[in-house]
Amino acid sequence: MSVEKINSPKNRAVPQILSHATKVPGLIFISGQVPVDIEGAVVPGGIQEHTVRLEDSFNAYLSWLSQAQCIFNLGNVLEAAGSSWDKVVKVNIYLKNMDHFVSMNETYEKVRSLLSSRITSSADN
Repeated sequence: MSVEKINSPKNRAVPQILSHATKVPGLIFISGQVPVDIEGAVVPGGIQEHTVRLEDSFNAYLSWLSQAQCIFNLGNVLEAAGSSWDKVVKVNIYLKNMDHFVSMNETYEKVRSLLSSRITSSADN
């Protein structure tokens, strides 16, 4: 079985021992993404801005469904792996503070309503 390390040139670079994703025949396992741009800067704002970040006119070609920072970063990795959101069957979301669940969920439903299987849990200590 072949195992391929995937890194998107559109996302912030990761240390050599890590990768944005690992691809095996028929499956892609994507590493967690955080609300940072390609320079590694955290997107300003709160949970909704971190979940969804509208692109400027330079990136206007992107579908509004892809215009979410964490989701945008994941989409970049899917593209680099030769896949797309249409083939995603499960998403795990980890929130630092579960008080942000309602806000995150309202935003998530707007941009990723097509996904049917998801878990959201706390990543708090």
